Amino acid sequence: MISKYTMQQRILFAVLEIIIGSLLVVVTLFLGSFLLVQSGQLRVFTEADVTFDKNVSQQDITKAMKASPYDYTLYDAKTKHLLTGEYAPSDLNNFEIAKDNKRDLTVDTVKFKYFADKNYILIIRQNSVPEFADQRLRVISYNQFSYLFVMLGILLVIMIVVVRLVRELAKDFRYVEAIALSMGEGSTDQPRTHVKIIEFEQILTNLYKKSDELAWLIEKERLEKKDLSFQIAALAHDVKTPLTVVKGNVELLEMTSLTPNQVEYLASINKSMAVFERYFNSMLTYTRLLNDDQREEVKVSDFISELVVEFNEIAKTYQVELQTKLEIESKFFYGNRLALSRAVLNIVVNACQHAKKDAGKVTVTFKETATQLIFEVWNNGAPFSKTAKENATKLFFTENGGRNLDKKHYGIGLAFAKAVSLKHGGYLEISDPPAGGAKVKLCLERVRKCD
Repeated sequence: MISKYTMQQRILFAVLEIIIGSLLVVVTLFLGSFLLVQSGQLRVFTEADVTFDKNVSQQDITKAMKASPYDYTLYDAKTKHLLTGEYAPSDLNNFEIAKDNKRDLTVDTVKFKYFADKNYILIIRQNSVPEFADQRLRVISYNQFSYLFVMLGILLVIMIVVVRLVRELAKDFRYVEAIALSMGEGSTDQPRTHVKIIEFEQILTNLYKKSDELAWLIEKERLEKKDLSFQIAALAHDVKTPLTVVKGNVELLEMTSLTPNQVEYLASINKSMAVFERYFNSMLTYTRLLNDDQREEVKVSDFISELVVEFNEIAKTYQVELQTKLEIESKFFYGNRLALSRAVLNIVVNACQHAKKDAGKVTVTFKETATQLIFEVWNNGAPFSKTAKENATKLFFTENGGRNLDKKHYGIGLAFAKAVSLKHGGYLEISDPPAGGAKVKLCLERVRKCD
């Protein structure tokens, strides 16, 4: 069972850990100092008081001083010559000054105490602050060493506590990132990650819930699209059967003697049936391509060359001036070639249909960014109306609210292009450039190969 705590409590725990760790550093210093004193490696201040016996010898003085914690020098009182001692070479001059002056000498925190009788002069070195017994370690005072030990110890404690806290937070953030990046892909049967910090646990719980809801919606949409495709296919089949009968009967009527009015009526029927047939073929193509998830590595130069041929034919049909700009350096991209080709052609057809009458111009630009491939189509016609901007990419939308039979415009082209862009991790954008006209931009996620 994982114990839970809030973010505030976790931070308070970290502060408490720093306080306890700092106290342990101080306790360690005191304990270490005590052990050093007991072992004779650390000297602490005690006032020295020396008295000479009448018959004391040099050996007696030397033996007593070696048992003491002090540095010292022993001189002959008559000749002033150094007999023996235990001292640092750097302190010898101070010992000599105290001997010559016949009184105590104080240098900073160190006192050189003067003791003498008729035979010997003894100078004892005393430090008012703790110091190491080993003369080589005296380059740094024990007080400075203590301060440094405490500061470094506390700093180390803070670093350890902060690193542990940051690692825990980073771990929880990675859990959040992982579920956020896989929204809609998870299964309710998979084990769920749990964390100790309550706020992160709530976020993960909500993300898991939203992920399950998104997965359900995606599956629902997939089934609805599949069902829609089936219904459209069945509808097209049901409509085509009587449509074929009607076409056959019209052909039989055309073989008979007809009046001019009857010929005109039959021509109108043929035109309507052709529009009707094209409309259902467009719907079938729309559903078939959107449900085709097959992808391949497409060579950019071949793909664009094929499109340009189609562009030129479309431009001739609609009698517009068409210009193509190529700003792509990539050699390949990964996607559904047929669906993408149809999507771009739909946008170009739509642009040609709405270009300026008798002076139409259309510009198709292929370009790229570090993460996207972009197809831009501009025409010099009227800008998009407010209604068109809001609804142009919706299925079956036309500006006049019905099917435009003369221009073969059924409100499918841009809706199909948008659906293809979404399947390729991109988007479709319509806009009115400041220079005039209307522009449609199809963006695709730049993927080289299948993961």
